[in-house]
Amino acid sequence: MQALRTHVAGVDVHKKILAITVLRGKADQEPEALQFECDTFTEDLMACGQKLLELGVRDVAMESTGVYWKPVHNVWTPMGIRLAVAQAAHVKNVPGRKTDMNDSHWLAELHRFGLIRPSMIPEFPSALRAPCFCL
Repeated sequence: MQALRTHVAGVDVHKKILAITVLRGKADQEPEALQFECDTFTEDLMACGQKLLELGVRDVAMESTGVYWKPVHNVWTPMGIRLAVAQAAHVKNVPGRKTDMNDSHWLAELHRFGLIRPSMIPEFPSALRAPCFCL
């Protein structure tokens, strides 16, 4: 099967860290995988979003884990990163040998092939939206 996206990331979201896998490469070849972690403070999220943009990543998939996905969405979306927030039941990994990096890699692979149905996130009127201090 040929990939639909050539530069994607999968993010396993937790309260204090993000486990991130970036897959880059041609659609008909095995992609290069880069894995790293990021803290969840606003400055760290902004730096991580900038790193993703520098790697050529504009499409990111992550699970809707409680409310922990919201700060990531609020920081990365204004930066031009398209987020696909997926329901956990739809992207459940195979049992056994479950780690944060394995989960992020699985999300990236699913997103690379267009197998994630993103949740609908409503737009808020600009009067209600908190100001973004993205550079």
